[in-house]
Amino acid sequence: MIGEDHITVTGLEIETIVGVYPAERKTVQTIAIDLKLFYPFGPSALNDDFQKAVDYDQLTERLSAYVQEKRFELLETLSISCCDYLLDNYPLSAVALTVHKPSALRRASCVSATFYKKRNPN
Repeated sequence: MIGEDHITVTGLEIETIVGVYPAERKTVQTIAIDLKLFYPFGPSALNDDFQKAVDYDQLTERLSAYVQEKRFELLETLSISCCDYLLDNYPLSAVALTVHKPSALRRASCVSATFYKKRNPN
């Protein structure tokens, strides 16, 4: 992972249903997602070619819609599922994703789950 090219997206806010308790299943909450999108920059950066780059504006829009549609219970499941979604739909070599849920605990400012996944070499 160290030394690989990557784009970082920090604090992608998504309004969604997430949680296991009955009140959480009825109330939209704001979560934040941090992403590291690993892919080789060479083909796009060499000629400043947007067509060969990862369109992170479109990617974050689609990821937001995916999270809102799925309505996950566990942060762990949300993080794994999002990594799978991104690797299935974008030319990434790996993804590191952290999901933050500020409203998870009254006695803590935030609860977060982080997952890292490399593309299957098949």
